[in-house]
Amino acid sequence: MATVKSIATTDVQPDSRRARSAMPRALLTLTSLTIIGVIVGLYLALGYAGTEIEQGDVQRIFYTHVATFSGAAVAFSATVIGGILYLR
Repeated sequence: MATVKSIATTDVQPDSRRARSAMPRALLTLTSLTIIGVIVGLYLALGYAGTEIEQGDVQRIFYTHVATFSGAAVAFSATVIGGILYLR
């Protein structure tokens, strides 16, 4: 009986190891790209963009807020659609 258990676990482990090792690499890559993109975007919005004549530095915050709102709106819409499809 112990032999059957060890055979079953050795057959399953290589596939699950491959799946576990591939997922974190992809997730780490996407996370790294996201962090780099956010840093570059913040630099461009707050440091590189010119100062508006009438509003001054206050105008620069809009560059960050619009992008944040767009991402949040897409995520919220996807959640609503996914929830509706799940509850059908």
